[in-house]
Amino acid sequence: MSPGNYPTFLQALKLIGLYVLIAIPINLIGAFLLSDEMLQMLVVYVASLTIIIFIGYRKKAALEGRIKLLYSRAGNIYMTASVVIAAASMPFFLDPVYSILPKTWLDEFADREFARVIQPNVLSFLAIVIAPAILEELFFRGIILDGFIGVYKTRKAILLSALLFGLIHLNIQQFFAGFTIGLLIGW
Repeated sequence: MSPGNYPTFLQALKLIGLYVLIAIPINLIGAFLLSDEMLQMLVVYVASLTIIIFIGYRKKAALEGRIKLLYSRAGNIYMTASVVIAAASMPFFLDPVYSILPKTWLDEFADREFARVIQPNVLSFLAIVIAPAILEELFFRGIILDGFIGVYKTRKAILLSALLFGLIHLNIQQFFAGFTIGLLIGW
């Protein structure tokens, strides 16, 4: 464990909190400037998370003297295939779990919002699939997991980063899927 590794768990929580604080004014500006709701969602998400990724990498470079975009190990092609298969089969395995969990107001809100904004077009695909996949990987694996690996033992680092990845999605259904994917990709 090196004293210069960034971030620790508390520092990661601060980065996530900063992301929320940055997203609020960007969302207000986006609502004022953009009439298309999906475009607004994409711009706010990309701008907010890009700023946090930039801040995280700058802090990481200042403390560690290096910038590494993604934590990687040998055999990533097999892991990538495993993650794709696991993600595709998750509804089959997680639906029974979801059916016994109580639905919260946040779950119902998320369901309504997704149903409202998901459209069969390129902008929706970019906002819901492509941008989150790239930006969340850079943030959660490139900054958080990479820093945790230097601060904690590997298993604890992967577990903590997966936990944060699940929690950031803010509803129980996405928590389980995010946590599971975070474990698989982190491993």
